[in-house]
This record gives sequence, C-alpha cells and structure tokens, in this order.
Amino acid sequence: MMPDYFAYKDKVFGCYIGKSVGGTFGAPYEGMKQRLNVEFSRSIVDKMLVNDDLDLQLLFFSAVKVYGENVSSQILAREFLKNYDFSAGEYAYFKKNFERGILPPYSGSFNNAFYNEGMGAVIRGELWGCLFPCNPQKAMEFAQRDGMIDHSKESVVSIMFISALVSLAFGGERIEKVLSDAISLLPQGKFRTMAESVYNACLTDMSEDDIYSFILSRFGHPDCTNVFQNMGFVIIGLMRLFDSFEKMCSTVNGFGFDTDCTVGICAAIYGVYCGGEALLKQFEKDDIALVTMARCDDYGGSIRAFSEDVAKYGGYFADKFSTGLDGWDNFGFEPASEPYLYPVKYSPTLDENSSQMVELAVINGGSFKKEDVKVTSPKGYSCTVNSVGSFGADRVIRMECVAGEGLESDVALFKISIHGDEFSFGFASPVAYRVSRPFLTLPNTVDLSRHPGYYSAFDGMSGERDENVRKYHLTFVPDYQTEFVEVDGSWAMDKVNLFTDVFKMSDFTSCACPCTVYVARTVCVDEDRELRMIVGCEDGMKIWLNGELLVENSEVMMYYPEKFFRKIILKKGENKFVYRLTRSTSSDAAYSVVFSEPGNLMDFPKFALGLKNR
Repeated sequence: MMPDYFAYKDKVFGCYIGKSVGGTFGAPYEGMKQRLNVEFSRSIVDKMLVNDDLDLQLLFFSAVKVYGENVSSQILAREFLKNYDFSAGEYAYFKKNFERGILPPYSGSFNNAFYNEGMGAVIRGELWGCLFPCNPQKAMEFAQRDGMIDHSKESVVSIMFISALVSLAFGGERIEKVLSDAISLLPQGKFRTMAESVYNACLTDMSEDDIYSFILSRFGHPDCTNVFQNMGFVIIGLMRLFDSFEKMCSTVNGFGFDTDCTVGICAAIYGVYCGGEALLKQFEKDDIALVTMARCDDYGGSIRAFSEDVAKYGGYFADKFSTGLDGWDNFGFEPASEPYLYPVKYSPTLDENSSQMVELAVINGGSFKKEDVKVTSPKGYSCTVNSVGSFGADRVIRMECVAGEGLESDVALFKISIHGDEFSFGFASPVAYRVSRPFLTLPNTVDLSRHPGYYSAFDGMSGERDENVRKYHLTFVPDYQTEFVEVDGSWAMDKVNLFTDVFKMSDFTSCACPCTVYVARTVCVDEDRELRMIVGCEDGMKIWLNGELLVENSEVMMYYPEKFFRKIILKKGENKFVYRLTRSTSSDAAYSVVFSEPGNLMDFPKFALGLKNR
C-alpha cells in the first residue's frame, strides 16, 4: 500500500539514517574475511565515516535532479568520472574504459573479469528504491542503468534486487514477503539461485552459523567484495535478525567480508520500516551528520536535508509513473534531456590492420541525415559513415572504423559532430608484446654412454623405479636457467597484440607443456613520469624495467590482480619491460600488469593513460 507523502518522506529519512549508521559501524572491519565479535555501539551514530556507498548515491542523485527520468548510464558515468576520485577495484577499470570512449554497458564488462561482480553496484541500490516507492519495475530499470556503468552480469542483477527490495518496503508488507517478491522479479541466474537458496535456508531450523557456512561452500569467492557471499549475509540479517537494529548490525558485521556494505544495506532497509524519527528517538539525536568526498551538494552536512530532497523527487516520479503520493506538492520540475550514444553493434577492441562495422544509436538526438554526421578519427585510424537509419524513435549511425599499422596511443577516441552536438566513442588500443619461444627441460636426463640400456639408467635412482620412468615419460619442467636475449634465430621474438590487462600463457604460446616464456613490452612517455605498477599472477613471474628487477614471484596460487605494488619511474622516451612468465602446472596461468597514477593502496588512484606502446 502506497504511504502518503509525509510517511514516505520519513521512511526515506530512515533509510539514509540506517545507511549512514550501518556503514559507519561496519567500515572499520571492511575486508576482514573472518568471523568477528563486535557489539554495536551508539557512540558511532553521529560520527559518520566517508563511504563510497553513500557518496555515489549523493553524486548520482545530483544528476537525477537535473535530468529526472532522462538520466542515462552515460550521464551517470560522466558524473562518476568527473566528480569522484576514488578508484578502487571495478571503479578503476570502468574509468579506464570510459576515458577511452568505451560506453556502457561495455564500460562495466570489458577488461573487468575479476571485479565485475563486486559490491560496488549493489551499494547504490537504495537510491532507486527510494525514488520509486512501491514501483519495483521502475526502480530496477534505473538501477540497471546505474549498475552497468562499472559492473556486469550478476552484480547488475544484485543492484536491481536491492532497488526492488527498498521500493517494495515502502508498502509496509512483512520483510519476508517483500524479500520473496523482490527475488521473484529477478531474471534466472546465479544471483537469483543464491537468493532463493539462502531465503529458503532461513525458513528452516538451520542456525545462522550453518547458513553462513552454506553460503561460503556454495557461493564463496576469494574477493571480500564479491556480491554472492555478501548479499547472502544481507538476506540472513533481514530474515533472521530484523526485530532488533543493534543485534542485526552486530551479527551481520560478525560475518565479516564487505562489512560496511552488508551492514549498511540491512540498516537502510530497517530504516525504511522504522522511519527516521523513530530511529532518531532510539539514538537520542535530532539529525545525523552527512560527510562526503564527492564533488556535489553536501546538504550542509545533514542526512535529513538530503533525504528530504530525495523524497521531493520521489514524489515527482510517483506522480509521473504511478498513482502519486497524497500530500506531495508539485514543485514544477522540468527534467533536462541530453542526446547520447548507445552502442547497438560494437566491440570494444579493434586490432591493427583490421576494421569493424559499428552501429551507434543517437538517443534524444532528433532527426539527421548521413551528410550531417562528421567524424574525426584518432591518429592511425579512419572512419567512413555508411548510412543513417532508424532505431525505434531514434537514429542510428552505421559506420566502418579502420585501424592502420603500428598503433602507438593507448587511447583511440573517435569524435562525432551532428548539428552542433558532440559525441565520442572509442576502442581499447592493442598493446604490442614481443614473445620468445617457450623454454622447457626434462626432470631427468639419461646418459646412454654410461648405461647399457635406456631403462637401466633408472635402476640406481632413489625412489620407485616406475615412478621415475613415468615422470621422465610424461612431463617437462620449466627452464629457469636461460636468460632473456632479444635476438632473432632460436628466440624467434614473435609479435602478439593484446587488449586487456590480464593475459594468459596461452596468449603467448600454443605449447601445452609446463614452460617459461619471455615477453618484452616497450612503453614510451614524452617526459619522466612516476607511476605505480600493480601486478597479479598465479604462477612464477619476474619483471624487469630497463634491466632492473622489480618483481619476483615463485608462489603458485589462484590469480588475483593486486599481488604486488611497485613505484616506478618511466624515463622520457622508450622504457623496456621484460616479463618472465612460468607455467608449472596444467593450468593456463593468468598474469596482469596495470599502471596507475602515484598513490598508496587506500588512496586508490586512477589507472594511468597516455602511455605509448611500441
């Protein structure tokens, strides 16, 4: 049942009190993948810590206040890139993509395999639920526009879930019913399977500890910010602990992992049910302080002021898309509209000496003809506009983009002008590597001059003779002895172009054996430049820069992208990187090398662009 405007406004206030307080309570333990025992303390209630979970809702709401229902993924992405510096995990990959003209939804999926199902999207879901009370379909539609800018796959489903959950919560049904209804709206897939499984487990006599173990055993992921285990913990909190704000916060925090996110989401939904004034009465406060590092309206540091503004625009959306909210005063809002590009037929990569047929819809761009479209291509590329056709009520440009040989820039940005409107799109440029032949050797060798027969060579070896024979027959081991030499002949340094920061041994050799390869990459800069190099690897790896050894890894473990951090100085002109990559098992070992701007881990600076490849 739709509340009246005043009850709705109080519920929005409660949502953001919960988001602030829950996030602040969980923030000091974020990333601790272990069971915790920390009691909720009211001393933290008015000591809000800066948190991207709320920062990005403030930032995206600033776009809603201008564009209303016309707010697009591209507008949200632009605000994110321009007005929010924090670049952790998936945020950094999105920004690198978007700066290169890789548009949503590819900005969230391309080159983002490890983080594309992180919690960075779902933590923004409350905004869309609050803006569309009792209208979960609309909440999910806008949540999808949001999530796809820096995530893909099931993480986009997760933000749709939270937006629907919050939207339905304004109707006042029992939390169990609201959860069930929100889950039923999701597309079939892994996230829905997880949500249904945990929901059903909570209906049994399984303890919270047993459900916790069930979540990790069925849906666990090594990343502390992955959506599956974290949203499973959220469902436990809502299903089992919703009768006490403090107990719910303490218990969900006790599950560990992405604690500021999980506790913040649970507390936000609790706040919708409880209402802001009732929560303030519990905490003996008149308001909750708001702090942000986003470059947008800070509402004088008041959660109340922010939530009232959200409710005002929620009233506008309710009036436009549903039955309205009794008591809401129309304030004459007229949303702006801005044309933007939407990729209809497009791939984010274009290799040298190749072409791609691209179709880009111009949404809200009005009518135009082929001769009205002017395209400026980056150096080394060209573009021919073939036709302009219809895409529903909008227009679509069909063009052929061609890449030449010897591409150097890491940004390939095409600019389009139509009747004074300016657009851009681009591709990930190829990175050129020179690759040696694979080096491998035998675990044992046989000196036939010392033995009368081949098999007799194994008689005097320690251990079982049969085992040694079969080890000789069935395997090679990597050659760690041969040093890098960039010459022709037996080294045969082949050129390989790659487009993503993660590469695998199979990208460089078709040899199926355990082996070592050397990979050389030349990076050029116009002046001395300090950067940070971030390295991931799951097998042996060494990295040299201009002959200096920077990284040495002999550990074999599951790949993750941030194993080593190194400060580096690129000298003006050419800089030679050499990677020695080792595959010691049957796994197709993965590695990655990313360059970011200078900074420490918790600064999370942006990934670096402007590096030329040779």
